[in-house]
Amino acid sequence: MRGLTLGATGVALASCVVGDASAPETPPPAPVSRCSVPESAPGLARLEPWLGGQKFGLPVEMVPDPRSRDFYLAEMYGRILRIDETIGEVRTVAELAERNMHMGGLRALALHPTAPRAFVVVERPPIGTDPDNPPRGFDSELRSYDLRADGTFDLDTETLILRVNIPGASHSMNTLRFGPDRKLYVPIGDGRTSESSIPPRYDRTNLLGTILRIDVDGAAPYTIPSDNPLLADPQMPDEVYAYGFRNPWKVSFDRATGDLWVGDVGETRTEEVNLVKPGGDYGWPLLEGTDCHHNAEGCDATGTILPVFSYTHATGNSITGGFVYRGSRIPALFGKYVYADFQAGGLWAIDLTTPGARPIHLNAGEARPFAASLAEGADAELFVLDWRGGTIYSLVADTDTPERPPFPARLSDTDCFLGTDPNQPSAHLVPYSVNVELWSDGATKNRFVMLPGRTTLEALPDGRIELPRGGLAIKTFFEDEERKRPIETRFLGRQGNGEWVAASYEWNADGTDAFLLDEAKELTLRSGAHWTVPAPAQCFFCHQDENVMLGINWRQLGGTDRGDPPGENDLERFARLGILHGEAQNVPTLPRLDSTAPLEDRARAYLHVNCSMCHYPANVTIFSQLDMRFDTPFEDTNLCNRVSPGSLEGSSLFRRMSSRGLSAGMLLTNTQMPPVATNVADPVGLGVIGDWIRTTTRCQAP
Repeated sequence: MRGLTLGATGVALASCVVGDASAPETPPPAPVSRCSVPESAPGLARLEPWLGGQKFGLPVEMVPDPRSRDFYLAEMYGRILRIDETIGEVRTVAELAERNMHMGGLRALALHPTAPRAFVVVERPPIGTDPDNPPRGFDSELRSYDLRADGTFDLDTETLILRVNIPGASHSMNTLRFGPDRKLYVPIGDGRTSESSIPPRYDRTNLLGTILRIDVDGAAPYTIPSDNPLLADPQMPDEVYAYGFRNPWKVSFDRATGDLWVGDVGETRTEEVNLVKPGGDYGWPLLEGTDCHHNAEGCDATGTILPVFSYTHATGNSITGGFVYRGSRIPALFGKYVYADFQAGGLWAIDLTTPGARPIHLNAGEARPFAASLAEGADAELFVLDWRGGTIYSLVADTDTPERPPFPARLSDTDCFLGTDPNQPSAHLVPYSVNVELWSDGATKNRFVMLPGRTTLEALPDGRIELPRGGLAIKTFFEDEERKRPIETRFLGRQGNGEWVAASYEWNADGTDAFLLDEAKELTLRSGAHWTVPAPAQCFFCHQDENVMLGINWRQLGGTDRGDPPGENDLERFARLGILHGEAQNVPTLPRLDSTAPLEDRARAYLHVNCSMCHYPANVTIFSQLDMRFDTPFEDTNLCNRVSPGSLEGSSLFRRMSSRGLSAGMLLTNTQMPPVATNVADPVGLGVIGDWIRTTTRCQAP
């Protein structure tokens, strides 16, 4: 589900949110305990901020200059920079923002291997001349520019190489790569349309969902190489080198073997890595990964090429294709394919030559960049471009980080609970509860916080509460209201370096102990319900940026009456125990859903807890333009774009909250909200939201 867009805002991704407990009162944590945060997981590599951590504006592509040691960096807003790493010089060499750019902006950059010529991909408003068939979506354009002797772009030499109409919202041209044969390879997405008329097989009548191979050294604007693999197919455009892709996000050539690798972003289940063969059919939309996605023809996958490696959306849901590492800094990574996941913020390496090899998580306990792309220098060393944060990271050997033990393999070895009873916290844990629950398919929860030594929670003026370094938030999920059948226990901890780590423990059937998982796991509960234990990286779909602690905050703790003493809420109790300092300024607390507060306030509180971790203005990773935060003025929420007063069917907000999985009206789209971590719609939440939609006087036409 990848689509980088200028000015876009949040898609709700409810995941392992830590933040209701009815456990008994306990004293403040003791100063020494095995119930602690591992300082750093042993790793092969780490991310080091490049150029002193200099920030850039939505970086999307960085390529080395084949005629020097410099780099060229493309920013989505249209600026292209030239970077001299040796002296730290950064200078602008092109500004393309005013040259017919669409909100998707500048998407890709490549430099000709021998000629002073640059190639870019930009998105622009659609061009069409047929009034009976107006263009849809936007156009994705491949353009070229000559480079002057000083490395700047000569904008007067702009040449249109290729224009492709993208009928939907995204999935366009997102990468350019020159191959060892000096031909230009151009991946194009499927155009992201959700119409039910999408064919079950690749549509051979257009260029969507393909990788093209063209010659830009011959006649303008390009010529077809005489050895392109599908020239004999009368239905296939001659430019096509391989097809059957959904959203090929970054391709690369292994500089040692010449192999072409692509990361293809999945729809509802699977991300994949493909070894691209000439003329290959990679299955989409018939297949997603190795699974049948569109079965209108019985899902006959004969002739398709399956991915070399894939992972499910329990780990991440937006792959960023990378490179086979051929550098010298990290010998243990040599020959492994390094890739990222944009939403999960994870970076992994895997040996694609060994069947059944498992990926190695490279940045556990480190920065989690929104990796729009990876880059390879002339020396084969790798970089990671954090699109949202603006930092470029260099991948270096993890020689400075001493190996410390990870989270223990058994929950009973953590010293966080008395024996193996999840309802009996050790003296190091303090229970807390929240005003409004995140929906977790009806599970009951216990929540605790652990503060090391004499550290305290720090309340900030905006209502956030900071967990001290070394602190832990712990949550156990139970299948029953009596809390006798635990499902899993999750840890979210802040390390001494300020970064965050997560862990999930699965309880055994007898409820006598829980065991650490290093990847996501699908469970079937005693009730027959399905449950997903998230991978550690998946927790950061929602626990991100400055709002990592989603349950421990002023809005959630300010109204919780624990009853001992009567009338005292958790904020007051924490202050009495001496573990909370500071105070929020004019920050409202969230009303409980069963309270007598105004219906709109209760509806807004529910949306705040279940949706605002993604739907907020600073989140530019998705499309919705919604602001679900409780204290945002209603007219600034854009909720009227999703609500039809008096009509539940006419309100996409309600429809998506009440759906789970695929919807027949949107054939290839996962329409449920939240899109992860829930398999059952919330009847209480739907009741509150439905009552509000039926009775609200908001959003009325003038």
